Amino acid sequence: DADLAVALAGIPPGNSNPKEMARFMRGMAKMQEIDASVNNAKVDWLSSNSGQLGRAKRDFIAGDYRVKAGETYADFANRVGNEVTKRYANVNKTPEQLTEEQRLRSVAQIPTTGGAPAAARPVSNIRSQADAILSGGR
Repeated sequence: DADLAVALAGIPPGNSNPKEMARFMRGMAKMQEIDASVNNAKVDWLSSNSGQLGRAKRDFIAGDYRVKAGETYADFANRVGNEVTKRYANVNKTPEQLTEEQRLRSVAQIPTTGGAPAAARPVSNIRSQADAILSGGR
């Protein structure tokens, strides 16, 4: 991911243009969200897997993700990072540009314990907030 590469390269110089700074901020936001998702899921993994980060002994939910029996924690963490990165693919689009089919696909990926899925609520993310601040809005 290009934004992550910019963030990993370090803070841009003070004379960087706003687009470069926005890309850096987006990369930092992605890294922070990946880190938070993996760390939140780690607690559930440990409590559901006898306190071990080894292979999952059974199927369970860790954070917002389903874990399959036999999956390693490293594979799981990579999968979570990839899924978080995919969420940013449509961030710059307006809600009107996203199709109902895409929304339903996203809602269907939310693990539930049964019954009907909860009503979707608007998501506020740090990336769009950073872009708004850099463009002079709030």
